[in-house]
Amino acid sequence: MAPIEARAMRRRCWPPRPTPKLSRRALRPPVCIHALSVTEIGRASTIKMLRSVMVKGMEALTVECFRAAVRAGVAEEVANSLDASQGGLGWAEQTAYNMERMTAHGIRRAAEMREVAKTLRALDVAPAMTTGTIAWEEEMGALNLSLDSDATACRTDLTLIEQALKKGE
Repeated sequence: MAPIEARAMRRRCWPPRPTPKLSRRALRPPVCIHALSVTEIGRASTIKMLRSVMVKGMEALTVECFRAAVRAGVAEEVANSLDASQGGLGWAEQTAYNMERMTAHGIRRAAEMREVAKTLRALDVAPAMTTGTIAWEEEMGALNLSLDSDATACRTDLTLIEQALKKGE
């Protein structure tokens, strides 16, 4: 997690102690305004680590995408296209939507991404994130699941995905 000073008083703090009352007292303003009380030891670290998968993955995808877009001379167009397709969904809705799309179209998308990887290599950009995307799209598409893109079904869909992945092991 970033140091508190990096974002001043807007930084969310993850208390190191299992006692919420002590944590709030130790992290009161001006050091931190928003304190998340965690009573189960290790829970805050788990949240931080799993959140990092998303945040750092998106950062890496952004760099991979825009390095290639700049080299291809289409960075502004790619940015505009991404802006136009951003639906303003919350993470639960976006997750449900992404899972549904991957299970419905993963095989075709993996093939498309293989072509993207070739393009990245031609632009002298290593397709590290794209290679991972190919693997995930292919694996999800091979599950032959029909999922609901509704956020309320997200947990049920994840259970179906986990069961299908275990069958394939």
